[in-house]
Formats: sequence, C-alpha cells, structure tokens
Amino acid sequence: MLSKKVLRTTSGMAFITLMVFALSTLALTGCFSPWQGNENLGSITFNFGTGTYEVGTSASYYMASSFQAVPLPQSIVGRLTHIVTMERVENNSVVERIPPFSISGASHSEPATPGEWRINVISNLDRDELFAKSETTHITVVPGRSTSANISIILEYILINNRDDLIRLASGIDPNFPLCGKYILTSEINLNGIEWLPIGYSTYSEYTGIDEDGNPYDGIIIGNSNSFAGIFDGNHQIISNLTITRDTYGSEKLYALGFFGIVETNAVVRNVRLVGVNINVPISWPVGGLIGQNQGIVLNSNVTGVVSGPQNVGGLVGFNVGIIQNSFVAGSVYAEYGGVGGLVGYNDGHETGATVQNSYATNSVSGGSSAGGLVGLISGGTVRNCYATGIVSGNMHVGGLVGGFQEMDVPIISTITNNFAINPTVRSTNRPVGRIVGSIEDSAVIVATSNFALDTMGTNGGQAFDGTDLQTHGEDRTNAQLRTQSTYTSVGWRFGNNNDNPWRMPAGGGYPILWWQ
Repeated sequence: MLSKKVLRTTSGMAFITLMVFALSTLALTGCFSPWQGNENLGSITFNFGTGTYEVGTSASYYMASSFQAVPLPQSIVGRLTHIVTMERVENNSVVERIPPFSISGASHSEPATPGEWRINVISNLDRDELFAKSETTHITVVPGRSTSANISIILEYILINNRDDLIRLASGIDPNFPLCGKYILTSEINLNGIEWLPIGYSTYSEYTGIDEDGNPYDGIIIGNSNSFAGIFDGNHQIISNLTITRDTYGSEKLYALGFFGIVETNAVVRNVRLVGVNINVPISWPVGGLIGQNQGIVLNSNVTGVVSGPQNVGGLVGFNVGIIQNSFVAGSVYAEYGGVGGLVGYNDGHETGATVQNSYATNSVSGGSSAGGLVGLISGGTVRNCYATGIVSGNMHVGGLVGGFQEMDVPIISTITNNFAINPTVRSTNRPVGRIVGSIEDSAVIVATSNFALDTMGTNGGQAFDGTDLQTHGEDRTNAQLRTQSTYTSVGWRFGNNNDNPWRMPAGGGYPILWWQ
C-alpha cells in the first residue's frame, strides 16, 4: 500500500508543508491477535450453598462468587471492573435473569433459583473498555447440594512486559505482536543503549514532479509502511531513555520518527509516559517525541526530554491530523527549518479537523520559521483549552502559543479558543512575532476567541496578537489578572473536573491549570 506525500515550499512562509494525498488505513476490526483465546487472565469461582429462603413457593439458594486473578500489576488490576451476567434457562429459553452485577472484592451474593444457569463474565478497563471476557458456562443448581464452577477469562489485550516485547512490536513482522493489536504495558521499561526503531515505522523514496501549474516540486513516496493501527495503553508506566539519532533503516530512509512512526486513523495511543527522550535527526521528518505522524487519537500522554529535527517537529507529535487530548511536554524542541511547536509541529486539519485540546507545553521552542510555544503551524483544525509557558525563538512567524496560520487552496477554518500564554520571552529574528500568535497568511480563515497573554512577556516588537483586532484574537492581561478566575469565567471559560469543564485554579493560588493535573 503506497501513500504519496508532496513537499511544497510556500512563498509567504519559509517552511516546508506536508500534503497528504492518500492515507493508508487499517481497520481494527480486521485484526486478529494470536494471543486472543490463549491467555488466561484468571477465573471466577461460583459456589452455590445449601441455605434456603422462601420466594413464593419456590426454594432459592444464595450464590457467592470471588475473583481470582493471575499475577497482574496492581496498576492494571486497580483499573478493572468485572461484570457478571446470569440467566436461568429451560429448554434453551431464558426464564429468569439476575441483573448484571460487578465484583471487585472477595465475594458477592445473589439469589439463584434451582435449575440450569448460563453465566458470562467480562472485565472492563476503566469501566468501558473491554479487557477480557469469558466463554459462556453452564451450571446446574440442585436443591440441597453444593455446586461450584470455575470460569476462565480470556485476555483481549496483549501484555507488554519488557523491552524485548516492545522491540518485537516495533519490528512490524512478528506475528505474535501485530501492529493492529491491543496492547497494555505492565511495568516500567528502560530503553537505554538502544537506537530505537519507531513502532509503525515507514520508509520513503524521493522524486521530482510537476504540479498542475507546471511548477516543479520535490516529493516522496512511502514504500514500506508499517503504520500502527491498534490500541496502545502505556498504563502510566515510565518508558525511559528513548533515543533516535539515525534517519535510515538499513539502506532505506525513514519517514516519521518518534516512539511511534505513523499512527493510523482510528488507532489509539493513551497513558504513555516517556522520560529522558533524546531525538536528534538531521534529515527525516516529521518528528515527535511520542509520534512522528498522528492520524489517530492520543490521550493522557506526556514526554520529557529533547526533540530535534529538520521540520515539522513537536515535543509530542510532529505532524497531526488526528486528536490530541490531556497531554503535556517538558524539555526542549528544535527544528532547523520550520513548523516547530512545544506540543505539535504542524496541525493540519484541512481534511480531518485535527484537534489539540486540554493540553499544555512547558518546553523551550527554537528553530526557523513558524515556531510556537504549543503549536508551530496550523492549517485548519482546533486548538482549545491549552496553555504554553516556555521560551520561544525563531527566524519569523513566532508566537507564544501558535507560530503561524497557513492559507490553503480552499478556505479552511482554523479555531483557537480559551487558551493562554505566559512564556517568559517570545523573540524573532525578523517580524512577525506575537505573544499569542505570530502571523496569519492573508487568506487564512481563523476563529480566535477568549485567548490571553501575559502583558510583561518579552517580545521584540510584538503584541498579544500580530494584527489589529486584539479583542477577537487575544488580549494582554496583567500577572494578577491571569491569576484570577473571574478573568476567564467572564468570557465563558468553564471550570470543573472533566473534559467539558477542563479548568481549575490551583489550591495554593496561581495561573489556571487543567482538571487532570
């Protein structure tokens, strides 16, 4: 399967734009994990006692159950909820149902009428994600007799127990670790001493073409594409010392570098913690600490370390056309040419509505053009309920929150709302520069509301927004005002404890933080 990407150099901004003409997509429903049906998580034990009580004229017997798990880390066990369903059948027809009940401790009691019962158990991760399930088990309850049965529970997830498991997944060729599988990390992993090959790595070749206007351009064709199309749950376990310093795999050039290379549409990466990241590549792009190119969903993840590359470089994601939520980055990020952001290098929502929300960046950002404390470059999509605090510097189009908005061939709306920037300094060798946004190309269409910047932020000639309509696009506020909740609620910011009401004031005072911090 080939994906064609074209590079174009725009005249208005000195950076390279990534155009995705075809995205390879692999449906999760078509993936078979060879572990499914073979890994026994544990069992539910049912004991039917002989004690009775009257319900009408029928004798009923109390059932007690207890969960017995195989050794799993408490970090996983604590996230599981076990739901039991029981049905009494006669002649293959259901004649009685016990309402589904959950078990998490040593025992649970429910009445069970004598007869044949069908029992099923599912184990949910974080209450709504299927983690394991049982096959249907039949038990016959006889008056005056004690009956018991064990029900095996089969994993839906593949366990990542060590770095060898991660390497097997990253290889893209191990049948026991398919790139469309569901994975969960069981322990901390140290990648020290390994030159990391991204999970879902791809290679590319270069070519020169002529566009519809007769102009030449340089492009690439993705050849060997091993995009990740599954679910990866880091389980909040630390993965340390990720190192990438090479642009090639054998004789082939690598495309999209990070812990993951390309994450496909509908794939999910969540609860990943990367510490001590060191990525420094001179040629390949896009580059991100977590993901090079994200087309899927990123949740509750963070990166600490150094990320450096030629263009479209982000502390978390280099090139984003998917969704990023509840994530943060600390450390530093650098791009030689352009499209560099604390969290995301380039957010391209002109086809997908790419979204960055409820996230923040504290890392320093530096490089060429389109440098932003949170996002380097935007062409469509949304940035909302985010903030940036790091030093930002570049050659041009430099902003405390967003470096620049790029125009497209057709009008595409870019939205930034309910964000703030408190960077110490935002500086550009050449104008434009702004405390919130560095610049907007003439035909770029944006909706920007309720964004704030610290009025003492050091800029070389910039203001809260590089334009005239500060009330719409963003306003300077004093340090005291930015530490006062009414500054934000007066323009519609929501404070609470969930993603719909994402802000809260810290107990000891200070600037707003996100509900999950």
